[in-house]
Amino acid sequence: MILKNPHIFLFSTMPLPKCACNLHHTLTQHITCTPHISKISSRKFPKASIDALITAGHLSSRSLYICTVCGEHGNMLLDNPPPPKQCKFDSTTPQTAQEHYDTKAKEAKKLVQQINEGYFKQDQLAQLTHAIGTSQNLALHTESIQLGQMYKNALSPNCDSTFVEHSNKVVSSFLQGACNLSTHSTAKDRQDSLKHINIMENIYHTRNHNFIGPSSFKAHLLSYFHCKSKSASTILSKFGPFGSYTTLLNWLAQQGTQPIAAPDTDILTFVDNNQNIGRTHHISLNSTIKSSTITTLIHIHAQGTGMQQIQKDAQLSPAIRLQDISLANHHDDWKRLQTSAQETLW
Repeated sequence: MILKNPHIFLFSTMPLPKCACNLHHTLTQHITCTPHISKISSRKFPKASIDALITAGHLSSRSLYICTVCGEHGNMLLDNPPPPKQCKFDSTTPQTAQEHYDTKAKEAKKLVQQINEGYFKQDQLAQLTHAIGTSQNLALHTESIQLGQMYKNALSPNCDSTFVEHSNKVVSSFLQGACNLSTHSTAKDRQDSLKHINIMENIYHTRNHNFIGPSSFKAHLLSYFHCKSKSASTILSKFGPFGSYTTLLNWLAQQGTQPIAAPDTDILTFVDNNQNIGRTHHISLNSTIKSSTITTLIHIHAQGTGMQQIQKDAQLSPAIRLQDISLANHHDDWKRLQTSAQETLW
């Protein structure tokens, strides 16, 4: 592969810097905007503030990056914190980071009220929506890489709820408002939740074509078991986050590799032998008919009252069944054998 500009390729593959402070999540969990991250060596924050964070155990001496929120927290740890930097165009900059974000929250609340009252026109709303979407561009790509691995546990009972919990809150709120989707627990609301999940998966797939949605993958798995067609699976994978045909086969191959832990109570095992005989309309000498026998095993975990000690029930012992067969052979009592067989199929 020949690259016209290798510097662009190297830059696109470099990991994004992250704040090294262990209080970063706590300090920024209620902040809607992403704080700016800079190198500690750039001296944007006083050395005393960095030393205060290191002394408090929130930062390591070998850390490289820190965000503006954690840097302001380091200033607050000092006995004599430095005065905050004033904005060039605003002489009323808040004295602390908390006051700054409280002011932004009031401005956002006022903006939401103006939108609800119809203060803006359609083109102005389109500009606001485009700006919000642009702000979530990088977050959607990062989340698509993390959530794109959930299809491996698609059959987990909590898979859908976990996906909704970790999906982008900004885009999810927009969908709830635009599509009038509910979040309660009624039958209709569960259908709305599935629609919500499908839309979010398609948004992540649009941002990252390698994304595989857990709900879409389950639909792909169900359709494959109905038609068993590679062509249908390949076509389906081209129209959404369903995963490729190879991914589907690899997932199926992994299902039998992990042993299932046996419970302490009894397990009922049923064996069903189904013989499939191939049909042919050709008559020839010494012809053979293709046939196959498929053995199906069903294991049932015995739970509930009276089921945990079912293996110790004398009436269900195999020795009684063998004794019945022996009596039938000696006395030609086939009726007794039939009755015994019917009792076995309880």
